[in-house]
Amino acid sequence: MAKKKAGSDGFSMAQAIRTELEANSALTMADCREAILAKNPGIEFKQTSFGVAFSNARKKLGLKPLRGGGKKVRRAKPSAAAASRPAAAVSKPAASGKSVSFEHLQAARKCVAEIGDAENAIAAIQQLQTLQLG
Repeated sequence: MAKKKAGSDGFSMAQAIRTELEANSALTMADCREAILAKNPGIEFKQTSFGVAFSNARKKLGLKPLRGGGKKVRRAKPSAAAASRPAAAVSKPAASGKSVSFEHLQAARKCVAEIGDAENAIAAIQQLQTLQLG
């Protein structure tokens, strides 16, 4: 798509932005817009088209884009993520390739009932495993 030529009044928004940025490359978009409006009081332009022209002018002049920090992504701590996973994902029975019989499942159910809950039972089994291997 072709760019618009300067209006009948000779005003070119892109040229005005380039002029302001050449004078002060640290200008923000809002500061640049205010400076141009102060120099050309009768001119009107849309904020979005000004933002695009401002960004393109900074690119053409070789200036780094002004970033406002963006969105901050908060990730869960590793301990919180492990606690939120279901107990079946923690134990990984399918990864070992061993199948569990129905009798083993009943014995595990009795063990969990005796200990209180599945998380405590898993912790106890893991501690037992470290004692046996160590």
